[in-house]
Amino acid sequence: MIDAAIAAFIDRIREHALRPERKSGLEGIWTFRVDRGIRVFYTQERDAEGRISELFHVGRHDEYRTITRRR
Repeated sequence: MIDAAIAAFIDRIREHALRPERKSGLEGIWTFRVDRGIRVFYTQERDAEGRISELFHVGRHDEYRTITRRR
């Protein structure tokens, strides 16, 4: 399930179903939905060739607290 969501994110298919969102209070951190309770956390930047996303954490939707402590 996680692999399928990441593949859809990379291929930019089902983008609305993944529900990407910027996490308020976490500068530069975005998430997308794997299922109702699991999110993939990532950063997003632009270079000369387009967008670059770095996926760095998969976990429960409320793990943004863990991410905050790690930063």
